[in-house]
Amino acid sequence: MKKKNVLLVVCHDLGRHLNCYGAKSVHSPNLDRMAAEGVLFENNFCTSPGCSPSRASIMTGRFPHSNGVFGLAHRDFLWRFSDGEKHITRILSENGYQTGVVGHWHENNTLEGLGYQEAVVRKGDLLVLTDEMPDMSNLYALDVAEQAGFYLEQKAHGEKPFFLYAGFFEPHRPYDFGGVGPDREHGVDIPAYIPQETEEEKAAADEEFAALQGGIRVMDEAVGRIMKKLEELGLKEETLVLFTCDHGLAMPRAKCTLYDPGIETPLILCGGGESWVAQPGTRHDCLVSNVDYVPTILEALNIPVPENIQGRSLYPLMSGGVYQEADEIFAEKTYHRNYDPIRCIRTKTHKYIINFELNTLYDTPSDIMQGAIFRTSVGKYMDLRSRYELYDLQNDPWEQNNLAEEPEHAALRAELHGRLVTWMKETGDALLNGPVRSIYYEKVMEVL
Repeated sequence: MKKKNVLLVVCHDLGRHLNCYGAKSVHSPNLDRMAAEGVLFENNFCTSPGCSPSRASIMTGRFPHSNGVFGLAHRDFLWRFSDGEKHITRILSENGYQTGVVGHWHENNTLEGLGYQEAVVRKGDLLVLTDEMPDMSNLYALDVAEQAGFYLEQKAHGEKPFFLYAGFFEPHRPYDFGGVGPDREHGVDIPAYIPQETEEEKAAADEEFAALQGGIRVMDEAVGRIMKKLEELGLKEETLVLFTCDHGLAMPRAKCTLYDPGIETPLILCGGGESWVAQPGTRHDCLVSNVDYVPTILEALNIPVPENIQGRSLYPLMSGGVYQEADEIFAEKTYHRNYDPIRCIRTKTHKYIINFELNTLYDTPSDIMQGAIFRTSVGKYMDLRSRYELYDLQNDPWEQNNLAEEPEHAALRAELHGRLVTWMKETGDALLNGPVRSIYYEKVMEVL
């Protein structure tokens, strides 16, 4: 019997800023509908708050320090998968799948060798399939939806099942990408970690979050168009659909940090029939990581899961089987724009962070620095950080009160420290052997 198809949709810099995750001013009817018809994971996290490392985990089921993508893959950053790493598209290609990509991808410094067989590009007024793997970065969301629809039409009823990766640039900054305007139709929902103590700060937050909501709105519309095409082609029950993003919102104290606003991501699964979604509308609150996606997909397709996969399959949860919840998730950062090695362990009740180098409180990407929120509150982000951080997430969900040096929390800190270091050892974290050299540094040394 022909295996199920797979559609993986990944957007940029979204966090969980969707209506179905509680941001009620956000216009996201299509994703809300997917959640109502499928399964939503309330405590899904990424392995890294940077684009390429997180996406590398999505596509390999392995942590960034294990798959080799310690930082950004584009331009001169040039991080890439270590030799021998297997992208999910290569695994599926080896198991008889047609594999395609449309839109924004960012997990390696080249698409070559990852396992994608085809991409959709525009030639004149026509959309065509090509195996040349062109650069498709930063396409407008509705263009990506059109390309995805064309791919689905071409592969709808072929002899082989397909895997399609559809990547959206939105809602990455600048939020007016593609001419999109701000969205205040239902007000503006602003998280509590964003400064709003002065009128200037309130105005800055309103400006940026309204613009963000505009980007989310058009991304949601694009997702809706892809899902509509699946239904029109009669593919909905035959296709496992996963929607997620790479990391948290591109806001100060979120993206590029290991606080929850930096590592929280959505995970909505739908389609695929009863074997994929046993109970539509289910919401799970167990701790989930994006290293769990690959084993989940492979188990659902009855394809052997490689022994080096570091995630845990969620398929038993999806299909109504027995599932043992994880006690913790781990996240890491080594590079983004610069070297900033951090590791953390998060349980349902606490977060413990180790900062391996001195830096400001929150490393802030340059695009966020240009925004109104950072400019009006810059003094709140410039102090030096502590070496260790411990937070009580039940009483301090926005991680404002560092308990690491409090004597009454010494035993808990020691326990979490030990569990974090054990994870680093078991997964072969290169940071334990000294500072991690960047690819840029290696290129300079080649010249010297």
